[in-house]
This record gives sequence, C-alpha cells and structure tokens, in this order.
Amino acid sequence: MRQNASNLNSQSKSRRKNGMKLDDKALEAVKKFDINKEGMKRKSVTFNEAADDFMDYCDLKGLREDTKIYYKKELKQIRYHLMDLNITEPLSKDMSHLTEKHIYDTLRFMQEKGYKVSTINSRLVALKSFLNWAVDRQYFNQSPAYNIKKLRQRHDVGPTFNKTQLRKLLSAPDMHSFPGFRDTCVMTLLADTGCRVSELVALKLNDIDLSESLVMFNETKNGMPRTIPLTNRLKKLLGIWINDIRGHCDNHALFITVDNSPINVRTVQEQIKFHSRKTGVENEVNASPHAFRRTFAKNKIAAGVNIFVVQKYMGHSSLDMLKRYVLIYGPDLKESIEEGIE
Repeated sequence: MRQNASNLNSQSKSRRKNGMKLDDKALEAVKKFDINKEGMKRKSVTFNEAADDFMDYCDLKGLREDTKIYYKKELKQIRYHLMDLNITEPLSKDMSHLTEKHIYDTLRFMQEKGYKVSTINSRLVALKSFLNWAVDRQYFNQSPAYNIKKLRQRHDVGPTFNKTQLRKLLSAPDMHSFPGFRDTCVMTLLADTGCRVSELVALKLNDIDLSESLVMFNETKNGMPRTIPLTNRLKKLLGIWINDIRGHCDNHALFITVDNSPINVRTVQEQIKFHSRKTGVENEVNASPHAFRRTFAKNKIAAGVNIFVVQKYMGHSSLDMLKRYVLIYGPDLKESIEEGIE
C-alpha cells in the first residue's frame, strides 16, 4: 500500500517536472477513450431535419401559436438564404457544418438585398434560439451564432395618431350596423387599453367583467395574463355589444363576424385600413392596430402617468421600449427646460 502511494507521488513529481505532459501509458489510455468516443458519435442530422425536431420541441414546450409560426417562417427563410449562397453542406449533409462565417455571409446577403435591419435582427434571433436548442441536443459544442450580435438600428417609436386622427377613426364606422358597431368597439378597445391585436382577437366573453369594469388578457405575448380597467366609454360600448348586438352563437369569442366566426388579426387590420382610407387618415399616418398601441403609450406618458403603471397596462417585460416614449413625450422635459435659466 505504501509502495503504491510512493509510486503515485513519484509519478506526480515527474509530471510536474515534465510541464504536466502525460507519459506514454497515460497517452495510450486517452487514445483508447477517444476511439470509444468516436463510436458513440450521433448520426448526421440535416438543418431541415433539425428544424422539424425543433418545431416539435416548441409544440411540447407549449409555445404560443404566433411564436411557433414566427420560428417556422424565419427558419424557412434562413434555409432559402443558405441555398441562395450555395451553402449546401448544413442542408444536405449535417447541420454541424454550419459555421460563424456562413451566418455572417447570410446577414451580409440580406443587407445587400435591402432587407430592413429589424427583419434581419428578427431572423437572427430565431436562428440563435434554434442553434441554442441544437447545442442542448449536442449537435454543436457551441452555437456558431454565439458571438454574433444583432445589427444596430435606429430606435424609432413608429407612427402614432394625434387626437384629431384618433377621433376621426373612432367615429368612422356606421354604428347602426353590426360590423360598424363591432369595429367601433374593437378600435376603442385598442385605443383605451393599449393591447396587442393578437390579445384582442383572443378575448372571450368571460374575459370581460362589466360589473367590475375589467378586461382580462389571458393570451399574451409573454404568457403572463394581465387585467386592465375599462374606461367609461369602453364599458358602455362593450355592454351594448355583449347584451344587445353580438347575440348567441356556438363560439365564445368576444368579437365575431356576421357569420358568427371569431374575427382574426387580418380582419382587424383590413377594417382599420378601410376606416383610415374613408376618413383620409391614411394620407397622414400609416394606420394599423399597433399604431393604436403606440398612441396609448404616448398619451399616457405625455399625461405624466407613472412609467411602471404604463408597463403594467401594456404588458412589457422590460422598460426599454417605454423609455423611448419618455425621452420623446415625457412632460417633465418641457416643464423643466426653463429651470436654471437666469
């Protein structure tokens, strides 16, 4: 026993003198391990096969339908770009052939084709998520996109409505018709809650509590439900819509079409465009569901509402976006400009 310990001590001293290099016996053991490890290598998986597996993973994880559509669309576009650049090995042989250079070439290709920075960054975010999953599956030791940063872009707030434009839009629909009253409710809900259009079309009848003057958004972008108080005008409109106009049908969607189908995002977008053309607002600003959301944030910030309260209203996971509104529309900027002036 003492002899073994003595031998081990002498081996340790020998290694230290050798600069920590392994002796022949140790190198042989490592070589055998490497041979065994080679035998355990996974079978080849192409980019397309891995993308299909990734979408199955997204299903099992319970991601929102919009998120799954986003990943599927962006990864499909990435595949097209790789094909355009004749980067075929990750597509036809094994996705582990995808390199950092391939990704940079793809980003450069999109820039040269005139893609918006926001589109390129969105595509890169989807690819990064996919490759991080691939690392977990041991397709890569490290993601080839690990060191790649999003492109810098101007952080514009985007189109918003002024008070006159908003008033024109809200008064545009024919309140004496089924779709007209519905459109008034839809646009008022967008204007008075700052919700996303996807959140609006997902609303059910039981998400509206008229007795407590509340609306509950259950299907949100970040998966966190939130409750928002109803304004007086929105409460009156929804009360009439639910009790007197909507009627009974087989589905529980809050907003429906004339044939009793739930409205979808496309319907809301098209109706807002229709009313913006009719009122001439389209000639002044790009009217969209998200323009209502931006306008809500702008008006709340300009009115001096606490930024954390606005964050709760809008369901932002961080304050980054709202900080832009504060810089542009914060009332304290105007109020303090004369301070310190002799």
